[in-house]
Amino acid sequence: MFHNKIYLFTIVMILYILAFIIMCIMCFFAYIKIKHRFWAMQPVFHFYDLYYWFFNVGIIRHDLPKKNRYTNFKNVSFGKMSNLLDKTNKQMKQFIFLIQQHYLKNKDNRFHPEWINIVPYFVGHKHPCFVSFYYEPKWIEDVTNKTIIEDKRMIGAMTSRPLQVSFYNKNKPGCNTLDVYYVDYLCVDKNYRNKNVAPQLIQTHEYHQSHTNTDICVSLFKREGEMTGIIPLCFYKTYCFNMRKWTTPLGLPVTTSLLDTDSQNVFYAWKFIKETIDQTKHSIYITILPEPSNLIELIKTKNLFLKMVMNDKEVQAIYFFRKVCTSVSEGKEVLSCFASVKSKHITNELFIHAFKVSVSSIVKKYKFSYLTVENISNNDILIQNLSSKSIPEIVSPTAYFLYNFAYQTIPSNKILIIN
Repeated sequence: MFHNKIYLFTIVMILYILAFIIMCIMCFFAYIKIKHRFWAMQPVFHFYDLYYWFFNVGIIRHDLPKKNRYTNFKNVSFGKMSNLLDKTNKQMKQFIFLIQQHYLKNKDNRFHPEWINIVPYFVGHKHPCFVSFYYEPKWIEDVTNKTIIEDKRMIGAMTSRPLQVSFYNKNKPGCNTLDVYYVDYLCVDKNYRNKNVAPQLIQTHEYHQSHTNTDICVSLFKREGEMTGIIPLCFYKTYCFNMRKWTTPLGLPVTTSLLDTDSQNVFYAWKFIKETIDQTKHSIYITILPEPSNLIELIKTKNLFLKMVMNDKEVQAIYFFRKVCTSVSEGKEVLSCFASVKSKHITNELFIHAFKVSVSSIVKKYKFSYLTVENISNNDILIQNLSSKSIPEIVSPTAYFLYNFAYQTIPSNKILIIN
């Protein structure tokens, strides 16, 4: 009798504990859905989508998106970026002013791109690039005619441009490809934040984009700082180093040289990337790349700097640098190394040393003061060395995630993203 009571008591306690755990999980899910209300209703890989943890289902929503509470056709204007690329275009001027003033501007950091730093990213693609603007009506008094004139003010914007994702399988030849739109310059006027402007921009842009170009139904977002309960394609940290005390590195071995990538030799760089991945499929699982013609445009306009390590007229490594148009403090601009690729024929020691020589040559010519290195692709080798010699001033969490596509997270050193 006594043993039966203990048994029943144990069963009841287990049931209570299970009920409590289930209730806690449900409350947590409810909290996430309330906190991230907009993203909870989007076709993305949420952390509570258990099925996606076991199966890479790919495209989530196969139909065209429908109107919902976040689509705003009244305030959001959508169009092709190609219609706005002229320097004298009024909307382009307003767009540049918006991101200069509101994209990143605080006491220490300032984002200050000019026309030449923005437009080349939207040139040389086989698919159209798109832009959306969010306008708020404003009223202007005409003193002469004593009338009130209706005008509008740009308070938000976002752009998208095409990239190609390649999924490699080390057990099979070739790869599977997917065209996506990379979302960039998502910006809202500081005075209008937390007022659902960004969700309306994203939803309306996604609606128009999917209906305008039915060949692409997936988007790629990059996020820095706080995450939103979405399982990322990759997650890593970005390290910012002050180069003030860095010394000039010794030269490279006689048999090794650095070659600046330009429009004449960019296809050697492209060929090297493809061949290196084909030869070492275990090292890179996914690549996300633009059209070569877009890459050429970015190199020509000095927005990207590509340094190739040459040995016996063969490319052995490439470093990808970007002028990010960001100053940490007045006059101290940041250079970003956002990717690198090394072949199996170059040692880690030479790969690291050639990187330092590359940085030194760029800094000497363009006077950068800070270096950020994203811990993605083969940059993990570089960061390990840099962090052992210099303490980073800033370490920021960074992630890429796919919209309307479910794919499990992969290590950041297994993915190459050139955007």
